[in-house]
Parts: sequence; C-alpha cells; structure tokens
Amino acid sequence: MKSLNEFLNEGKKTWKDLPTDTKKWTYDMATGDEWAEARAEFNKKKPVRWSMKKYKEWIKSAAQQGGANNAYDVARNIDPKLLKWVKQNVVSGDETPLERIQWDIEMYA
Repeated sequence: MKSLNEFLNEGKKTWKDLPTDTKKWTYDMATGDEWAEARAEFNKKKPVRWSMKKYKEWIKSAAQQGGANNAYDVARNIDPKLLKWVKQNVVSGDETPLERIQWDIEMYA
C-alpha cells in the first residue's frame, strides 16, 4: 500500500523529469501549467548565464518546435532571468522585452 505522500505526489512533474538540455524540451514542457513548478525548480538548480549566442539559439529552437505559432505564449512563459537579460541587452526604443522575444521567434519561423 502506498503512503499518503506517495499517493499525493503520484504523477507530479519534477525538475528531474525535464531534459537537462532545454533545447530538447517540448512545447508543453516549456509552457504547460503542469510543468510550471518543475521549470521553476529546474531554473533554481541549473541557472543559465545568458549571452547573445545562447539567446539566438534559444529563439531558433523555440521557433522550430512550433513556438512561432504561439510566439506570444512562449514569450509570456519564459524564465524571468531571460526577460531581464533581454530588457538590458536586446530591447531598443519603445518595444517591451515580451514584444522583442515574440518578434524574434516569429522572424525565425
């Protein structure tokens, strides 16, 4: 017989269920509500140091995995550290970081 904790946590997604290479995440893993806690824990355990090269790789990978059709949702559900990095390094003029990310994903589609 299962303990109460085992029963309550059965089927729950954890950060260990996510591939260590974020490029291999599916659209559901990157944006799904059931993966939200796992993504937050993953980002605490394995923080990413963003650079322009990593940003472009992430944008291309998001666009290739069907993110271009849902670019707004992908941009809305990104890591807050990436959002801050985009605001400091990529955004110019009147655009917001979310708009810049959305437009970059659509551009690579």
